[in-house]
Order: sequence, then C-alpha cells, then structure tokens
Amino acid sequence: MLLPSEGAAVVLERQKLDSMLVKAAVDRGVTFRDEVAVTGLICEAGRVVGVQAGSEELRAQVVLVANGANCTFAADRRPRRIIATMMSWWEGFAFEPGRMEMFFDKRIRPLYGWLFPESEKRVNIGVCVDSVDARGRRRFGNLRALYQELLDDYFGDRLAKARQVGEWRSHPISHTVWVKDVARPGALYLGEAARLVHNATGEGIFQAMQSGLYAADAVRAALVDGMAEERAWRRYTQTLRLRFTAPFALGWAVRGALSTPLLDVVARLHASPTVRKVAGTVIAAALSGAKVSGRAQVR
Repeated sequence: MLLPSEGAAVVLERQKLDSMLVKAAVDRGVTFRDEVAVTGLICEAGRVVGVQAGSEELRAQVVLVANGANCTFAADRRPRRIIATMMSWWEGFAFEPGRMEMFFDKRIRPLYGWLFPESEKRVNIGVCVDSVDARGRRRFGNLRALYQELLDDYFGDRLAKARQVGEWRSHPISHTVWVKDVARPGALYLGEAARLVHNATGEGIFQAMQSGLYAADAVRAALVDGMAEERAWRRYTQTLRLRFTAPFALGWAVRGALSTPLLDVVARLHASPTVRKVAGTVIAAALSGAKVSGRAQVR
C-alpha cells in the first residue's frame, strides 16, 4: 500500500557533498592530501602523536580518526553491531520527481529498502539489513540474491526499461546506543569510527558532521583556550552522549515495533489525516530527527 507523507527531504549526491566539504576546508587553510592510505596510529608513551602512511610518518598535535566503520585502530573494543547495505543506481527509471519511496518487507525486518531520486534522470535503490542476529550469527548467506529478489518484487516493471549505472555497492555500518571510547590521549574518534550511526535507518552523515563540530570545539578548548586535554576530551564524550543517546535508544524501540505486525496496523490507520500527521512526526523523529517526504510501501 502507498502511504502519502506531508514532510520534506533534500537529496544530495555524496560525491558533490564530499567535494563541497573538501573545498570548504581548503578555503579555510586546510592542506588536503588525496589517496593517502593510513595504516596505523603512531603512539609514544601512551599518546597518539601522528599516523603512519606507508613509509611516511605524519605527526600532529591531535589526530582526528574518521576512517569509517572498518576502522582497524578504534579504541572501542566492544563486539560490533553491523548493518549491511546493498544499493544500485539507475537511469531511464520511471519515477515521480521529488518523491522518495520506502518499503518495509518481512524478509528484511526491522530495517527497510528505499528509492531516492538523485537527479532528474537517476535514482538510487537500496536495502539495509541486520547482518547478524542477537547472538552474533550471520543472518544472510547471500545478500546479493535477496537484493535481486526485492528489486524484482518492488521495481521489476520499471527496471525492465531502465539502465543500470555502475555496479552494485555494499558496505557495513557499525552502530551503538551508548557512546564509548571515542577519545584517547592525542586523538578523538568521529562518525562511523565512533559508531555514531542511527541504528534504525543507517543514517550516519549527519552524525559524522555533528561529531566533527563537537571535536573541533574540543580541540580548540585544548589547544587554544588552555583547557586540560583530559577535560576537553571528557566533555566531547559527554556531548556526544547527550546528543545521540536518546535518538539511538528510540531507534531500538522503532526497530522492535517494526519486527511485529504493528506497522501493518499503522498503515491501515494511516487513512486518517490526524493519525497520518502524528505517525509521520513520531516516526520521522525516531528515525532521523528530520521529516521525511514521499510514500512508503508496506508489505
């Protein structure tokens, strides 16, 4: 069934966003080096003093670690909770401009699939799933096969006349509810390297950028304002917890609800304008903190 929403959303291609961020940093005096593979942190007397990039040592007063979910030198040693994603891009696909589509299917509960228009001609279609169960066991032996099934079931007719752009892509998303071990002497962890991802949506760009702002405040406090580094780092951790613990915890509640027939009940009640408005506000706040525009398919 189709559930109309009265919210709004903005979609920006990741390549364009990344280019904008790099340009903004360079315009402010940052030296940007592309295609540098960092293989580890340089530690002396228990303090991070730089990074190892091949045979080159790059030293710094503070290191900000923002190398994503696959961070191999993270300070957080807890077992990882992983969401797996699979996505593809298509042109010549019949879609309504400005409309985002989401679908919820029992095969991928409690997560979802999506269709995001990225331009007037191109759409991004993907799914996100829990790659392991509560006991740490793999849930999907072949995510590509499941993804193909979902593409056929939800978009088969429209894909028959579309052209795929590039290859399918998949990447892991590491998440948590309680922010922990995001600071160590000489270093702060940001974004997915700190597991700052919404557990019900897989959204991580907002959290990464927000943690970057908080980290900048902490670095300034330590290097410019004269605050003791230990105190500045502790305040960074506390700020992350204050900002993200509640929405992350609410995300788990939403995941629990989506694992039951509750979503079908909401869908049937959604014909009521009052229920639609309330449900849209609650679900949007629970998932990402932003209102969502479009229609959702529920199966």
